[in-house]
Amino acid sequence: MLYQRAEIVQRLRREVETKRAIFCARCASGLGARYSEEGGADLIVTYALARWNQMGYSAGIGLAPFGDGNALAFEVGTREILPVVKDTPVLLGLACTDPTRRTDIWLQQIDAAGFSGINNWVSVGMVDGNYRRVLENSGMGFGREVEFMRQAHDHGFFTLAYLFDPDQGRAMAEAGVDGIVCHLGVGGEMPSLEETPAIVTAIAEAAHAVNPEIFILTHGGRIRGPADAAWVAQRSPSVGYLGAADASPRIREAIVERAQEYKYALP
Repeated sequence: MLYQRAEIVQRLRREVETKRAIFCARCASGLGARYSEEGGADLIVTYALARWNQMGYSAGIGLAPFGDGNALAFEVGTREILPVVKDTPVLLGLACTDPTRRTDIWLQQIDAAGFSGINNWVSVGMVDGNYRRVLENSGMGFGREVEFMRQAHDHGFFTLAYLFDPDQGRAMAEAGVDGIVCHLGVGGEMPSLEETPAIVTAIAEAAHAVNPEIFILTHGGRIRGPADAAWVAQRSPSVGYLGAADASPRIREAIVERAQEYKYALP
């Protein structure tokens, strides 16, 4: 790994102590990573959904069996992002319940490639109902994500865990993760922005009861931009946000506007 866990924690702690929010930029390409670093991102993470979003697909594809998302994330990270990032730790987002890879060998490969941390995306925490019960009964439930993150921590990686409720926050804290991302949803029923601080606080309290030093970040839900993330941070223990800087609506607007400009009138 290019950055040791202790160094990353020290960097992030310094940001918080100076009252600056932590920003973990989810990037789908080397271009996005380069500009996110230029803008001051503290961490960069890539996972398959980031790439699929940039290909034009919705977030739901991340939960569907349409390809090896872990291989895609690894390729994007090693061939596009790691070669262009100069001084920012890069995390690899993984479906940690993958039963087709040996965790011990996999972690060694991720380490050798130059990644400095692990993030558990896509997470089965996004799934409920009968399908969730099938995954849990098949040994591919959230507990497997917790165990993977425990092993990643023991290996020496910085670990940043997506999770969805206080019980999961407590479990990930007991596994030794350095930070948690309170995932507030990407569609369907989601809490209002006004309800969000209480949810983040409940999750944070459960994690902090195990380890008071865990960083608390937010993601998704009704947090639509930096102002919303700051609003939540002012009313909860959140110290930052994980978001897609290279998938901003402004990019869509810029492309639409430029395409319209090229439809100029011919003489």
